[in-house]
Amino acid sequence: MQSPFPVTARLLAAGGALASAGVVLGMTKAGYGDVVDPPAGPFGWWQKAVPLVQGGSDSVVAARWSLLAILSVFAFALCFVGLYRLAGRGALSIRQIVLVAVAWAVPVLLAHPLLSLDAYSYTAQGEMVAHGLDPYRVGPIALGPGRLLDAVAPVWRETPAPYGPLTLAILRWIALVTGGNQIAFVFVLRAVVIAAIGVCGFAAVRLARESRKAVVLALVIANPVTIFHLAGGAHLEALIAACVGLTILAIRAERWWWAAFVAATALALKLPGLVLIAFVLAARIGPRREQRVAGALGIAGIATAAMLAYAELVPHGWGWLEVLNVPGKALLYYAPPTVLAEIVSGLAHLADPALRFTTILAWTRAVCGLAGAIGVALLLLRARTEVRWQRVAVLAGIALAVLAVSGPALHAWYLTWGLIPLAACAGSAGRRWMIAALVAVSFTAMAKPLQHGAGLALTLVLVVTAVAAAVVAARPEPAVETTTEGPVPQPA
Repeated sequence: MQSPFPVTARLLAAGGALASAGVVLGMTKAGYGDVVDPPAGPFGWWQKAVPLVQGGSDSVVAARWSLLAILSVFAFALCFVGLYRLAGRGALSIRQIVLVAVAWAVPVLLAHPLLSLDAYSYTAQGEMVAHGLDPYRVGPIALGPGRLLDAVAPVWRETPAPYGPLTLAILRWIALVTGGNQIAFVFVLRAVVIAAIGVCGFAAVRLARESRKAVVLALVIANPVTIFHLAGGAHLEALIAACVGLTILAIRAERWWWAAFVAATALALKLPGLVLIAFVLAARIGPRREQRVAGALGIAGIATAAMLAYAELVPHGWGWLEVLNVPGKALLYYAPPTVLAEIVSGLAHLADPALRFTTILAWTRAVCGLAGAIGVALLLLRARTEVRWQRVAVLAGIALAVLAVSGPALHAWYLTWGLIPLAACAGSAGRRWMIAALVAVSFTAMAKPLQHGAGLALTLVLVVTAVAAAVVAARPEPAVETTTEGPVPQPA
């Protein structure tokens, strides 16, 4: 018999839905400044408070709506931590977790793409492929002036697409289905993302131990990054996260051909799939495995065959490998290489005022990239010696997180790459680290008034407060969990 819905959970569901609506309203009305002109949306719902005019917008009005957005993110983060605590105490069933997550997601389903303009870049790239243009060689500007280009962020208008051939094939399909209608494109794209989030939830529940299924599900599908950035922003990173979850399931069942195929599918979407393929190989040739050489060759053969097939989905299907540096064109002040460059630049300026920040940034990105590559390699070597699939899963999740934070650009949705294996297979301490990280990055990509001056100061205060609340409050579980196979490892 289904347990009754606790009053506290009902309050959290209502509070989170109100907070979600506040984020949608605040970010919609604040707008993205005067650099883009996105569509007005159904019934004009996506229009900002001050229409785009020549010469600028009312900064005071934008600041007020931005304040609503940032306070709503803060309130939502607290609701999420409260839901996690309830789930950790065993007070909620899987069905109830799903209902709360749906209630929180409802406000974003009709919203414009939240916290990012990438969905409009997807729209332009889908139209380019549909009309025979090569997104690996030219940017959306090749479409010429018009509504499609006006909605794309200026930094991406002349840049090629750094996505795999399967991503472009999906975007082309959506463009053909929607007939180039931007609003319809966003809704179909969001439907694809929601379906992928559903797969993520399924995989997480299947991977988690029985007593922790609800808490793991809450962490995967109800966190602010999933709600606002994946579902709200309509990012195809949800497909990568789903592939990671399905790959770990295949590794657990020792269905190596399926693991190799799904990992290759992730690579056909975006570069993180390469790390996933490497961990499938590490798991296959680990200790106590038979026919290691034949198994490794089989996985390599399946992955190669799958990638060759995916490359045929679009013209110049391997062209994305030539433009992997594109994400680095965006300068994100919260990305680790940028933070390090700011620190080094401040110190270096005392010795040599002529030293340019761009030069220092190039070096810090190279150093962080090298450190990340070494870290992933060490995790792979460790995975090679592991017997249990849970340990391999945790190491793969950590490796994907390392890849996300060591790259030239760090977006909130990048942290979902390794979310499922860490949520399902790490210990309670590992989950607390994940909660802290997800809460912190959920405050990124806020409206322009919050990126400098008093707005930035307020954002930092709210981030620190929310993260502290998450770390202190999210402690309903024992520090070490056990299964019939022994203790589940925690991230180093």
